[in-house]
Amino acid sequence: MKKFFIQENNQTIGPLSVEELTAKGITQSTLVWTEGMDEWKAAGTFEELLPTVSKLPPAYPSKLTESGVSSNELPIPGRNKKVILSLTVAFICVFSLVLVYLLAFNTNEKKEDLENESLREDIMATKKEQIDNKEVTLPPPELTEAQKLAAQILYEKRNPAVYISPSWSSWENFADEFVVEGDFMNTAKNASFKNIKIAIGFLSKTDVLLGSKEEVIYEYLGPGYSVKRKYKYLAPESTHKATIKVVSADPAN
Repeated sequence: MKKFFIQENNQTIGPLSVEELTAKGITQSTLVWTEGMDEWKAAGTFEELLPTVSKLPPAYPSKLTESGVSSNELPIPGRNKKVILSLTVAFICVFSLVLVYLLAFNTNEKKEDLENESLREDIMATKKEQIDNKEVTLPPPELTEAQKLAAQILYEKRNPAVYISPSWSSWENFADEFVVEGDFMNTAKNASFKNIKIAIGFLSKTDVLLGSKEEVIYEYLGPGYSVKRKYKYLAPESTHKATIKVVSADPAN
């Protein structure tokens, strides 16, 4: 049976059995490691650990009869097939809603860990060591503060579209030109950017993309700084509004 390691108070705890992990109250996003793995992974990715995470209970019946059977489940003479069909449809609807809720919850929970996991993969890729098969395999070491900072900077540089946040407004002037004014803020903590490539899309009232233009902002944009730009175009016919998206940017440090 597999044994797992976890992190508690910046210390590696283990090896632990599935029952011991259950007693620890781990969640789907708890990082675990077992022999044969190159990096830590979320507990929710292991089938054998799924029983250790909390699950939602089934829907509670709206009303119970004296016999303990839900009143909305009491058999109706001559309508058994319709009742079974209705219950089946209701079950599918409830199951779908629960599944959507779990997926949304899991996405929000993992969003905070996505950056750290990506940083860890970058560091571990450069520090992977070959260990003799006869030796005991140990968990990957915890990152130092300097390594975390270096990895954070690397992640920011590789993802300018995540950290350069545009806000904009658009309107049509008296010369029948479509004016697009945007403010581009660098929300990164460490990385600076330059040569910011943006795409401006022209949308109809029904949000159909009628055309697009690409522009490059030849400026240095440091952490916490912003730059404004205004553009004028002869937009496609039926243009109702514009949208702006950051395509790419070069690291400046």
